Amino acid sequence: MKFGSKKKNNTDRLHVICIICFIIYIITLLKLTVFRSGGTFMGGTLNLEFFKGYVQMVKHHVWGTFIYLFVGNIAWFVPLGFFLKFNLKNKWGLVVLYGFLVSLIIEILQYIWGTGVTEVDDLILNTIGTIFGATIFSMAKRLFRDRRKGNISRET
Repeated sequence: MKFGSKKKNNTDRLHVICIICFIIYIITLLKLTVFRSGGTFMGGTLNLEFFKGYVQMVKHHVWGTFIYLFVGNIAWFVPLGFFLKFNLKNKWGLVVLYGFLVSLIIEILQYIWGTGVTEVDDLILNTIGTIFGATIFSMAKRLFRDRRKGNISRET
């Protein structure tokens, strides 16, 4: 008796691997952003001025911190966008919304636990990171699909 195709079993395994990787990613993201040392439960700092901190870093040539925070706020959400696009297929609006909501939840938790500065900049940059991740997934999917169809040479 045949219970399932080999292709379905491979797809199921890939899905399980993706979920495990996603769980590890979320735990790591929360550890870096919310559950880091120094939390006080006394409430955090709120900054609602667009990119004020980044402007000050550039003015004072604090490039290392600028790059770490600016690029990091984007980069840490790329995997989220990749995973969301993998699961939500063509629902770009939901991908962006969920990326924004995950960022908002993190910012609220940072404020409550006092483990970081809650900034509107982070919401923007994290959402951009989610969009980048979803875009990378879409481009990679298209590339692999075209390769399977023989539209792209394997030598390039």
